[in-house]
Amino acid sequence: MLTVLNHVDCPIPTLYAASAMGTKLCFFRKDRDGLVTPPFICSDPAAGVNVAPKERWDCDIVEDDGAQRLQAVVEEIKRSCASEVSDASLSVHSDNLIPQPTGPRYRLTES
Repeated sequence: MLTVLNHVDCPIPTLYAASAMGTKLCFFRKDRDGLVTPPFICSDPAAGVNVAPKERWDCDIVEDDGAQRLQAVVEEIKRSCASEVSDASLSVHSDNLIPQPTGPRYRLTES
């Protein structure tokens, strides 16, 4: 299923995504100008499936270089969040972003 990523509400300059096939990852990026890399591949109605080349899944996270690539993407996202997000509801910690509660987001009601 294709999900269209809307970058309008994204507070960081680059939106990141990953697709996993076993231990192998393919990284995607969408910049504010709308450029998606690697490029989107339209499905082929005759084949009935997308025809993305398997070479895109070139990051094996159980290998040292693959784990380092994954960590580099995580660090880039953390850097972008730290420099771009000024929302007081987020605290940047050394290992992750921890959302701070800002009040109830959901209210249970009886029917």
